[in-house]
Amino acid sequence: MILIFYLSFKKNIFQLRNLFIAFSIALIWTYFARKFYGYNINFKTFCGIALMPLFAWTLGLFALYVIYSYNRKALKLKGFFKSFFLFVMVYWVLLLVMETIAFHWIGIKNIATGRYDGLPVCNCIHAPIFMKVAYFSLGIIYFFIIDFINRLLSLKKEE
Repeated sequence: MILIFYLSFKKNIFQLRNLFIAFSIALIWTYFARKFYGYNINFKTFCGIALMPLFAWTLGLFALYVIYSYNRKALKLKGFFKSFFLFVMVYWVLLLVMETIAFHWIGIKNIATGRYDGLPVCNCIHAPIFMKVAYFSLGIIYFFIIDFINRLLSLKKEE
């Protein structure tokens, strides 16, 4: 809520739009996978959706895009494929780091999917294959949606 207020106050429509897109993706994902989220810590739910993963995905995707945007400019990357590669690498590294920290050091365990093996090496993301694929794909989907919208808006500016 504070982030929405801040972005609205600053009239940063671009970042507010990106936050809304991140929230939409997170909401769709957490609704679809709601039966696979059940934690050893009593997190609040709303309409059967666990709020912790909803907000974690929203803020994670949004923060990722902010980090990516800053680094893309700092590295002076030009071209779709270089930008996409940077985004995916940053996303996957941060995803694995955050999941590992949450599981091993903070102790957040998803008991609904605890019977599944975690990823090799980091032993995190104990979930069925479709969830693992989704975890590694959500950031990519977010990137493509934002890129598509940015291209549409730049075409409209040219008209």
